[in-house]
Amino acid sequence: MLTTKANATQENAFITAKDKDNDVSFSCKVGFGEVYTIAIEKRFDQMNVGEVTELQVIAKDKYNNSFTSLEGWEFQWEISEHDAHKAKLMQIKSQNKKIGQYREAIENNGKYTDIVSIQAMQIGQVEISVKIVKPNIEGVYAKTTMYIAEPFEIVPKGPIYMDRNTHVDLKLRLLRSNKFVTD
Repeated sequence: MLTTKANATQENAFITAKDKDNDVSFSCKVGFGEVYTIAIEKRFDQMNVGEVTELQVIAKDKYNNSFTSLEGWEFQWEISEHDAHKAKLMQIKSQNKKIGQYREAIENNGKYTDIVSIQAMQIGQVEISVKIVKPNIEGVYAKTTMYIAEPFEIVPKGPIYMDRNTHVDLKLRLLRSNKFVTD
């Protein structure tokens, strides 16, 4: 294992690994910096009631370089108070996903990491925020909005074939738990 140290004023270091049996080597430039901004990365802006999706923090330094990993960092995730009934946050391990030992240690203490799951429970708009929980980092937070919709399906599922001169009036009705909600 190869390690290197950098002092507080150094922003970059090079790590070189060399094969002891031949002259092949690999060098990697490693940057050191402080978190300047964070953002919430999401796959979609919209999800359906009952679905679960992941949100992840992306951190950048003052030069807009992305941090490779935030494993081992604790985060405070929140759904706004007026939206709390529409969705719920869950630790990533609750989805039976394999996580690293540092993320697992944080979640075992009942805290959140840089990755969370969110479950949609009711239609509407949900405001989500996150901030880093570190004593030397203050005022670095991010917000996003998720939109929750009712899943729908059109019946019949297959194509409908009609004569060109046929006139059809269609009516859209919402069906929940095998009951029509509106007529």
